[in-house]
Amino acid sequence: AKAVDMPIVNYGMSAYNDKNIVSIHTKPYSVAGIMVKSVVDEAKRIKLSKKDLILVFLKECGTKDKKINNKLIKGFSKGISSKYKSNVKYIRVDAEGYDVSSKLKSHINKYKNARVVVCFDDEYTNVASVLYSNKYKEKISKKVAIIGYGATNNNQDSVKEGIIKTLYSVEKISLGYSSVEALVDMKKKSDIDANKYMPLFQKIVLENDKLAFKNMKVTKK
Repeated sequence: AKAVDMPIVNYGMSAYNDKNIVSIHTKPYSVAGIMVKSVVDEAKRIKLSKKDLILVFLKECGTKDKKINNKLIKGFSKGISSKYKSNVKYIRVDAEGYDVSSKLKSHINKYKNARVVVCFDDEYTNVASVLYSNKYKEKISKKVAIIGYGATNNNQDSVKEGIIKTLYSVEKISLGYSSVEALVDMKKKSDIDANKYMPLFQKIVLENDKLAFKNMKVTKK
């Protein structure tokens, strides 16, 4: 891309800026800061006790993941109220080899006193929803509220079924528009403000038996 002076728009929590690249994704710190608000609301709603856990699953397969997770933890830790800080258990899951289900299942079985589960990855959100759905049917534990990321079809179906309490993602149409606008401006200008092209962030919940999509504008801070 540099050799032919081609502009690139990059999307993703691990995205970065360069001479030919502009990143238009909300930073991990901000993503965690947004999602933790739903966690606090849920903890209050279910009257979380001192022995109950808030499990935070973090995908970590390499150095890049570790850096992202450190920022997620920092944002989550700042946003969680002091009342619930001792309830939080951060679990870095090495999913190399793609055996996500068995690795998450081992932690789920170990921490049976979890009442809220947070996943910052669409695959982890899906796997957690499947595993906890099975636990509901078997009546092994109390119902768990899942706060997840990534609006895949499976994850949205889990919101409809009441398995995932709250789902966060980027609003796809705004991502498309933002990408085109950034590409055009990068051809015109040598220096642009990436915040100008941030796509809308989205909160998805179940209201009156229907999915409700609530958009919000977030900066890169």
